[in-house]
Amino acid sequence: MLAYHGSCVTGLARLRPFHRQGSNYDAPVVYLSTLPAVAALYVYNKPFKWLTYGFDVNGKPVYTESFPDSLSYFYRGVSGCVYACDGDFEYVESVGIRCAVISRAEVSVSDTLVVPDAYEFLLQAERDGELSILRYNEHTASRRARTERMVRRAIESERDEPGFAEFAAEVFPEFW
Repeated sequence: MLAYHGSCVTGLARLRPFHRQGSNYDAPVVYLSTLPAVAALYVYNKPFKWLTYGFDVNGKPVYTESFPDSLSYFYRGVSGCVYACDGDFEYVESVGIRCAVISRAEVSVSDTLVVPDAYEFLLQAERDGELSILRYNEHTASRRARTERMVRRAIESERDEPGFAEFAAEVFPEFW
């Protein structure tokens, strides 16, 4: 199976299993996606995770901005790679991401797509029909209410994550 791993770390030939506090899986693994556009969402350089994406009814990834221009805030000028890997990967339902697969062992990289600017890469994925971007200024009142609830929950649960307090206080002062 062909799967992809996005990272701001360049020049990798092998991907090694890791575990991070708060990960979706409670053991060292290599996380990959069967969709390159989803892997590109992980070409990310903040010390905390704020990945606001899901999937539409057809399985297409949808990035939902949680504040105006959040796609630009997180991805503009961020460089990295989307690594293609071929292997016998495992889908784990508890991870909760329908296109996510894992490997418990090291994974060899079979091809590398250099991403000079993740923001531009994601906009191109949108133009190519591989990703939808729901911009904040297009949200309905009910979508904004759902986003506000999500932000409030995140602030309560993630406030001690490195860098998160500064981000939340800057971007969501009304909730902080």
